[in-house]
Amino acid sequence: MATHAEDGIVRQSEQRLGPFSTLCADVTGPWFEARGRDIAARSRTKQSMPNRHKVGILLLCEEHGFTLHWCTFPSRTRDTGALRDLVGTIEDRKWVLNVPLVLDLAMGSAGALARRWSSTLRFLTP
Repeated sequence: MATHAEDGIVRQSEQRLGPFSTLCADVTGPWFEARGRDIAARSRTKQSMPNRHKVGILLLCEEHGFTLHWCTFPSRTRDTGALRDLVGTIEDRKWVLNVPLVLDLAMGSAGALARRWSSTLRFLTP
């Protein structure tokens, strides 16, 4: 479920710019030279650099680039798992209804995601 802070961010954005026409979600895995946060774990980066302390970061932005939701997670969490959790968090929010959610091509096809998660959200992949 979205936090009160996120509800406030959404409300402010909608008041300033109107209803959302598109939402964009992406997952990234930054790594640390030092140990990093407690949830950082050693793994290979997307650039194939071995043995780095990484965390996962998921961002959900509206079409102008303003962040509406974010979370960090252990680096060994698959991108699709983080995205599934995002869908569960936002799918019952009114501001998401009938707004396409744009996902990275690596996340799979929109149809496959919709079937897998039985979600009411609309998906779009490049």
